[in-house]
Amino acid sequence: MQTNPPALIIDENFSSGWISNNPLPDRYASAPHQNVLLQLYGFASGNVAVQAATDGAWGVRTPTIPVDPAEGEAWYELSVPETSIRGLNARFANHTAPVFIHLETSAERDTTLVYPVGGSPNRYFLPQVEGVRGIRVFSSAPFIIHEIAAYSQALKEYVTLDLGEAKEVSWVRSRHFNGVGNVLGSYLEVGQDSTDMRRVATLNPSAIHYETIRFDSTLSIRYVRVVHEIVDENFKKASVQELTVYDAFGAFGPPPQAKSQKHSFSDLFGINTVWAWGTNRIPSLQSPDEGAQKFIRAGSNARNYHNLHWDTADPDEIPSYTRGDVRVLRGWTQWLREYADWKQKGFTVNVTYTFDRFHESAWDTPFASAAA
Repeated sequence: MQTNPPALIIDENFSSGWISNNPLPDRYASAPHQNVLLQLYGFASGNVAVQAATDGAWGVRTPTIPVDPAEGEAWYELSVPETSIRGLNARFANHTAPVFIHLETSAERDTTLVYPVGGSPNRYFLPQVEGVRGIRVFSSAPFIIHEIAAYSQALKEYVTLDLGEAKEVSWVRSRHFNGVGNVLGSYLEVGQDSTDMRRVATLNPSAIHYETIRFDSTLSIRYVRVVHEIVDENFKKASVQELTVYDAFGAFGPPPQAKSQKHSFSDLFGINTVWAWGTNRIPSLQSPDEGAQKFIRAGSNARNYHNLHWDTADPDEIPSYTRGDVRVLRGWTQWLREYADWKQKGFTVNVTYTFDRFHESAWDTPFASAAA
């Protein structure tokens, strides 16, 4: 029983996830998508039944393959649809002499592997030969074949998410951290038929966080698959922690329903300014395209950065803005007229006092003066 089943890729938990089987040292032999020799039946000297040699079951074996008197050796031959052989496993028994595995190629790059007497019964080779069209196993002494298996390219482990029916998909988000030295490469496949998938993105198997794949346009798909290519080492596995598929609206969902705004742009917009709107002229001297009469077209809120050093030389001396009793340091500011003009033009007025020109040593009673 698999302790990390595929269902864990949709449990919304990044700390859990699917973990594959390890194809090496020999589990790949029973996998049709990995073992290129699976159920390709050959023939042998003595007309021995040799179906067990390529049935994917390591515990099942052929009868003893005898020495052919005419050839002086025991042999087994298997025709192969032309393919590459990246890795090959063999398990022989009851042999008193070395067994040779000859890979016949279409490009005169034949390779012969040697299975010795003694040692580990399960031998692994990494010949990486292209154009193999036949395999001949032979020895000067009789032998038994438990299994001979091979793979043509990096061994793939994958997990597939079935959406139940074809759906419009715009994003796929995958977390598939596999550490370092476990996976050669990873990619994303999609399709409406699980037997006819197409690659749509290359993934980074060492990415710690999730990867988001956004399609240029929505795709109608039913199956989403993350594929990992495993390194050629024993007991290496692959993992996918989480897989999320989004519809045409992506991760953010459909946009909210549009509705009329209760407030105008002018109601919502505000302008920050300084005395006289930067014109250095009191309102009565400003042109129609200056000052409050200009900016009221864009917004109805105005904030003035009111420089306190214009109104008092000492921050502990509080200026007066009372009508009829205005006492400020710079009379030209004419604050009553200034703010009255803004309000008359339609602004809601806010004031932010600035006192950065005063050094802190200038404050004798900072708390009381600030409060006043």
